[in-house]
Amino acid sequence: MAHQKTDGSWEALNWNAAGRHTIDVVPGPSLTYEILADPASNDWWQFWGAHNDRFADLAAPWSRAEICGARIAGPGGEDVFVTETRYPTLVALGSNGGARILQHRAGIGVSLELLSSAPTFLVVSSGQRRKQGKVLWLGPESASSSAAPVNSIWADAVRNAAARHWPLEGGDAAASRMWIQAVQTARRFKRSRR
Repeated sequence: MAHQKTDGSWEALNWNAAGRHTIDVVPGPSLTYEILADPASNDWWQFWGAHNDRFADLAAPWSRAEICGARIAGPGGEDVFVTETRYPTLVALGSNGGARILQHRAGIGVSLELLSSAPTFLVVSSGQRRKQGKVLWLGPESASSSAAPVNSIWADAVRNAAARHWPLEGGDAAASRMWIQAVQTARRFKRSRR
């Protein structure tokens, strides 16, 4: 049953819900339309490993990625983190723990990795000098990245970038504070390991 709105148009309850709908004008013509439910929201579509047999290195993240419609994920539900490669070394970091070195995909100019949580920073470098590196702000931490444990790889990457005074790019004052906290955490971690 439809009701007339204040602007003079007519609208039926649940007109945009999944299923078959009939518009019946009395007296007059009728029209039928159908809205299909989103297959991704109802587990109709499954992830599948596209062309896994094409890759010799089955440990590489691109050989383990699975697809479902337009979404790409790792076999454990990890997100596929991809960035254009301009620097040979790229390390994705959480704000206070968790580090993953991105692997370069030869021939297509990208580096990627499967990540279980979104990184907060990306350390990019081509050498040890100040002009050969920078830290990119990727966005606020997620709850899962804040819970990542501090380890030597993370602490070394943060301390190395800080020691070389690589600039933090793309962030605001809050991002700068978060980077300073990460540097302090990395230094405390290294002192505690001595």
